[in-house]
Amino acid sequence: MNNTQNKVIVNNTQNKVIVNTAQSELKLKDVKSDFPIFRTYPNLVYLDNGATTQKPQAMLDALNDYYISKNSNIGRGVYQLADLSEKSYEQSRTTVAKFIGTQPENIIFTHGTTDSINQVAFIAGQILQPGQKIVLSIFEHHANILPWQRLAQQNQCEIIFIEDEFLLANPNQLPTSFWDNVGLVALSHVSNVTGQVHPIKLWSELAKKYGALISIDGAQGVTAEVVNLSDIACDFYSFSAHKLYGPMGVGVLYIDSKLVNSEISPLMLGGAIIQEVEKQHYSLLDDFHRFEAGTPNVANVYAFGKTLEYLNSNNWLALLEKCHTLNNYLLNKLEETSDIRLLTPKYLPTSHITSCTVKGIHAHDIGTFLSNEGIAVRVGKHCTYPLHSFLGVNSSVRASIGIYNTYEDIDFFIDKIQKAQQFFGE
Repeated sequence: MNNTQNKVIVNNTQNKVIVNTAQSELKLKDVKSDFPIFRTYPNLVYLDNGATTQKPQAMLDALNDYYISKNSNIGRGVYQLADLSEKSYEQSRTTVAKFIGTQPENIIFTHGTTDSINQVAFIAGQILQPGQKIVLSIFEHHANILPWQRLAQQNQCEIIFIEDEFLLANPNQLPTSFWDNVGLVALSHVSNVTGQVHPIKLWSELAKKYGALISIDGAQGVTAEVVNLSDIACDFYSFSAHKLYGPMGVGVLYIDSKLVNSEISPLMLGGAIIQEVEKQHYSLLDDFHRFEAGTPNVANVYAFGKTLEYLNSNNWLALLEKCHTLNNYLLNKLEETSDIRLLTPKYLPTSHITSCTVKGIHAHDIGTFLSNEGIAVRVGKHCTYPLHSFLGVNSSVRASIGIYNTYEDIDFFIDKIQKAQQFFGE
């Protein structure tokens, strides 16, 4: 699959994205005032949303509300406060399920995307047979590589990396023989480096056609696209609350009903998931609850539900469109700047993430220069060593758009990039 003629093309001016919406025509609610951190740091230009997002007052209020009026462990009490806490927790499950187009009984709360994917790998380890293939893309975050490498070693499976962006965009062009003995496909919804959006619905359809499981890393996808899992029909979908304007320490794992209702064992064992325990034997619950051993992060789950309600109340789709428009504006501005190499896709659409290198200047120097100007970006390899090696890039500068960013933020960023070029050039 290493077809160099079709690999990612960087700084491709023929594929330049044109912004059709003029700045004056982009009329959306300014939500920046809903995020207290921008009152604490009024001059902050925050372009590191791919790493984590800032938090709205609605989320902070929900955390405070929980600990003041709802704090109790769940599943272990018959008193009123315990009942209130459990109802709050389960209401958030319903809210999350609705947000991504599925049912509450398919939603498992975890510690984050990494935790979710590790749980998926543990489940897949009970299914995959020796000699089967695990298909990844070269664009994957380490969290969607390392668990599969370990599983491949444990189950004597083979890992196949797709490095051809054209085939990632058009998996129906893969030969039928490609799918021989493929047991699982693990693919990001959106690359955390290039921002490219993979056609996960088409990949899911093909995986099902050829009898393979498919796991989607949605850490960036759920913040960039309206996700409807009833339409996508993958087996697993993982994401984190903190990248979606929610609290840290909460993740979501969607598991397809056929696996939830099977005899698959969970990774974690402990309280709250059992039917019976004897001295030499235990039996587990037969629904989604068996995947949530121990005391969950109830307060943060509750706050995440309120965060999603906040996003919906402010027209989530329109906010996403704003992020895409701003990212397109950023791409055009960077293409107009000399000595910038864009790490952008040729065959796939982009979302809210743009990475680049600046000729003759190390990414960490650019990041430090920008930090001194009040701009927050991410620099380095972004937990994608194989991708950076594939692209022949030591490190890169990543700017990722959030719902509170503005045209002024982008213009300021571009101006300071150019100032950095002048500074280091001298």
